[in-house]
Amino acid sequence: MKNDNAIQMVKRLVVDLALPNKVITAVIDHQFMSLLQAMKTCNSLEMSGFGKFFFNVRRVAVIMAQLERMKILYKEWMLSDDEQKQRMGKERMERVDRDIEKIKVVLHEHKKSI
Repeated sequence: MKNDNAIQMVKRLVVDLALPNKVITAVIDHQFMSLLQAMKTCNSLEMSGFGKFFFNVRRVAVIMAQLERMKILYKEWMLSDDEQKQRMGKERMERVDRDIEKIKVVLHEHKKSI
């Protein structure tokens, strides 16, 4: 855990519960790993005190459409005569391709769970 809020939360729990820092950190890490696993197969997650979170397929479709439009723009940049624009287009295209692949994996996992 590197987040300042997380560090403060752990320190507070160590004092409140009189448990070692390693134990508190291990429990929190385990909970978040469980949430990450559940996100791969569930349509929603509920965290006590934080609320309920839903996987919105329509929102993912909108994001995919935006990424596809960005790919078209970056392809144009890559064909530009300007070397800086070509480099930026290539870098951004690689990032968009990675994002698209991540979303495809999530969608695939979501479809398998239905």
